[in-house]
Amino acid sequence: MSTNGRTARSRRGMTVAAAVTLALAVPTALPAVASADEGTDALIANLTFDDATTGLTGAGARATVNGALTLDDGVDGKAARLSVGNWLSLTKEDGSPLLAGLETVTISYDSLPTNSSANKGWTVFAAPNAATQTYATEKYLGVIDKATSLVVERYANTAGRDSTGNLNAGTVAAGWRHVDLVLDGTSGTLFVDGTAVATNTTGKLLSAVVGASGGVFQIGKGNWEAGEYFAGLIDNLQVRSRAVSSDEVAVTAAAKALTLAGADAVAADLTLPSTASHGATVTWSSSDPDVVGDDGTVTRGATAGTATLTATLTVGAHTATRAFPVTVLALADTTALDAALAAADALVAADFTEQSWTPFADAVTAAQTVADDAAATQAQVDAALQALRDANLALVSLAGASLVADLSFDDATAGLTGAGAKATVNGELTLEGRCRRDPGRAPQQRRLAQPHEGRRDAAAGGS
Repeated sequence: MSTNGRTARSRRGMTVAAAVTLALAVPTALPAVASADEGTDALIANLTFDDATTGLTGAGARATVNGALTLDDGVDGKAARLSVGNWLSLTKEDGSPLLAGLETVTISYDSLPTNSSANKGWTVFAAPNAATQTYATEKYLGVIDKATSLVVERYANTAGRDSTGNLNAGTVAAGWRHVDLVLDGTSGTLFVDGTAVATNTTGKLLSAVVGASGGVFQIGKGNWEAGEYFAGLIDNLQVRSRAVSSDEVAVTAAAKALTLAGADAVAADLTLPSTASHGATVTWSSSDPDVVGDDGTVTRGATAGTATLTATLTVGAHTATRAFPVTVLALADTTALDAALAAADALVAADFTEQSWTPFADAVTAAQTVADDAAATQAQVDAALQALRDANLALVSLAGASLVADLSFDDATAGLTGAGAKATVNGELTLEGRCRRDPGRAPQQRRLAQPHEGRRDAAAGGS
């Protein structure tokens, strides 16, 4: 398409050079996160809540439903929705106490507390038995998880309330959060989303809190008065019989926060970061470098390709991995678009009305941009072709156009008629000196043309 001649076009290559960035955000669905410490992870409970059967057992523990259990969308898969009268009791698979004989434990979970008076916050409550607690002689480990606050209470009181072992996160952002509570003897550290928010070394031993037998472990209910309950969602609850280090917590949080946006439809090179949140460093490996390389370079072929990019995150001596399935889109077929653009090159602006040529020229420019874009998808190519076809069909040719009006205004009589049209004066008409009409001007600049029925369809490229 040119006012004088043709323009050259480049053809797309096979390796894509444009870039797509990697996003760091809290996702709605998380690929699995694996820790290098899993071989010695000491998991004694692992509840995913993904279904009402297998989601309530794991790592040698099982949860028993009290009241009713509702499963809603969680951080990944499903989560347990708990409320007044609806809670879980957690034991070993044989029904014996989960915490028996332990002085060191790490409790981890994801939560979304409701912002209501019904939420008393008791995500975790461990005590010697299920009896109602009495102020100043209370014995329990409890996590009070509310919409914008998070407190851990550790009591082994006999005559007065000693709260020196408690942990308070202060104000916490509303929304989903990940909680890690690490108890190691008298020491305790509370983490929110991978960051330590409270710590002390003056707490009571776990055996003094729950008793030598291990007591009871409740999820969603605290044993005060007739019962106080957590209201909201809880997901991915895990208990370990060891103290997880701050670096382990950080690297796991960094892996969970890492997302690969658009991995299910990749058309351009991926920019893979070397660092992540919580001070983590990141390295990458691909299951199929012919589809996507370790550096994120994408190669598109005639058909779509799939591979898995694995991120290995490191904080201190601890690592975690995260696998991202990647689908690389097939190279777009531009045969029809290239043919339509070649046909457009043969058209000349002077042969068409200005009103129809301008949008056609814009459509050609846009189509050329898509044709030259190595990262263009098939959908983009098809859309550009259709827009070019539509603009081509809308072209109005000047060949064979007939004048329906031609007023010269050279005098007050003959100058007001012409080509079968007549102008009627309303009020008074004054004729003054002017430049003579240039007979060499392009016809469309001095005519009101009746569009010809024929259209120039050279660039349509078929239907």
